[in-house]
Amino acid sequence: MQQTDNNNTISTNRPLYSTFHFIHWFRSLKKNLWKNKKINGWDKITDFFNRIEFQNRVTAHTHGCYWTTKSIEYMIKNNVIWSDIPDPEQESELYQKVLAYQIHQYNPNKYEGSAPLGE
Repeated sequence: MQQTDNNNTISTNRPLYSTFHFIHWFRSLKKNLWKNKKINGWDKITDFFNRIEFQNRVTAHTHGCYWTTKSIEYMIKNNVIWSDIPDPEQESELYQKVLAYQIHQYNPNKYEGSAPLGE
């Protein structure tokens, strides 16, 4: 952003250029990693869902779900995907934050009695 019209590098002051940068980064990630089965570890993506969101500070981020030709078992065994919860004794504050904010569980009873979308 230093090379743009007013040289302002604060992303909240430059939402358009921040968005352009994010789109460039996201396309590069798809082209150079996701489609390169020699380095990605999941072979080929057969289907996907991506949602791009913006936080209050104009920070773009994605949520995605990908279906691949490699099995979940294969990817876990070969450390392509993994999940760790911090040690509750060594990192108690981080452990509590992960439990509070990063673990999502579906609870069908939570939505009981609510109308489906579109009704």
